[in-house]
Amino acid sequence: MHTDGVTLFPIARPPMPVMQAMVAGNFARFEVALQVFASAQIRRLRELGKDPVAIMSAHDNGELHVTLSAEGDERNWEAFVWPLAALDNVALIEANFRELMAECQVRDVHVLPEVYPELRDDIPLFFTANDLSGDRATLQ
Repeated sequence: MHTDGVTLFPIARPPMPVMQAMVAGNFARFEVALQVFASAQIRRLRELGKDPVAIMSAHDNGELHVTLSAEGDERNWEAFVWPLAALDNVALIEANFRELMAECQVRDVHVLPEVYPELRDDIPLFFTANDLSGDRATLQ
């Protein structure tokens, strides 16, 4: 059966109890979405002759924000939001993010150590490579 506008990613998993299956399924859904996002944005930045900078940050509204940007480029950045569920393993998400960036040969990878507010000046807060430049005062 073919349905226009639908792409399926079959991901085989062993059978598990319902609650574990829901947690694993949610994780797999966001993991694949992050992979698709990252591969497209990294390719785009490289086509522009830019070196991608990957940043993961945690926010007080229960989200992880991932941005892919390039230093000195304020326009060509993209963001991905991973809304955390109660049973999500943040350390595992971070490890998979780092592994994905290594597989994509992104050398400049940052996981910010603090929890940041959801908004800055009433705008969703996403960090880019330019925020890492200089004295890091812009991260505050």
